[in-house]
Amino acid sequence: MEEPRIEAGEIIDAGDQVVVTIRMSGRGRGSGIDVEANWFHVLTARDDKAVRIEWYASRAEALEAAGLTE
Repeated sequence: MEEPRIEAGEIIDAGDQVVVTIRMSGRGRGSGIDVEANWFHVLTARDDKAVRIEWYASRAEALEAAGLTE
C-alpha cells in the first residue's frame, strides 16, 4: 500500500476499557486504487498502561466486547 494513513476517530470510555474507531486508508501499490477500511479496537488498561488490544470488524462487536450496548 502506498501512502498509508491510520487515524483514530470516535473514542468511547468504558471504564478499564476504551473503544476506538480506527480508519485506515491508502492507495494500492499495483492498482493505484484508493482503499479505506474501518476497524474498531478495544483497549484494556491496568495501572494506566494498555495490557490488551482487540480488533473488531464492527462497532457493535467492539461495544459488546467492552460491555456496552448501542
